[in-house]
Amino acid sequence: MKVLAQFIRFVVTGVTSLLVDLGALALLLRAGVAPEIAVAVAFLTGVAVNLLMHKFFTFRDSARLHGYQVARYFTVVAINLAITEAAVWIATGQFGLSPLAGKLLSLPPVLVVTYTLSRVWVFVPRKGARAT
Repeated sequence: MKVLAQFIRFVVTGVTSLLVDLGALALLLRAGVAPEIAVAVAFLTGVAVNLLMHKFFTFRDSARLHGYQVARYFTVVAINLAITEAAVWIATGQFGLSPLAGKLLSLPPVLVVTYTLSRVWVFVPRKGARAT
């Protein structure tokens, strides 16, 4: 039951991050910020919300955020980008599908990778680390 509750919090965090990303993008575009800048700022805002919510809400880690967790988190983000790029490449190049279809096909493996690595690697205290 603990894992199910944690997974539900994981999904809530993902949806919240997406809404923050989209909301920030809409506000920045409405304020006249160039699209290239607005997309980057909104994305990074969503990533920051995602990182903090996973640490303190999803995985209930009350210790301060450690540098190794940030580095591991961004490693997972990079892995997910690679999975997404591969899915889009396969969908478009091998099956003649749209990039959006490839992106949608990438979501299940990205979900599994993110949840698993976050649970067993990113938000797990290092041996010998003190809680603060």
